[in-house]
Amino acid sequence: MTVPKGANTGTVLRLRGKGALRSDKSHGDEYVTLKLVLPPQLDPELEEFARRWQAGQNQNPRRHLEV
Repeated sequence: MTVPKGANTGTVLRLRGKGALRSDKSHGDEYVTLKLVLPPQLDPELEEFARRWQAGQNQNPRRHLEV
């Protein structure tokens, strides 16, 4: 899931085709409501930290769960 820059609590994101299984065997959409708080003025130091942290997160933390 990609959270848009500056998104805040209450933002609803749709994950197309990731919802519950329908009777016709297709999947519906899953809607996610964000629960987070960001400062009104983004701190450049915090933004740089998040960018560096994201770059180091390229590994799948759930790889051991895959079949």
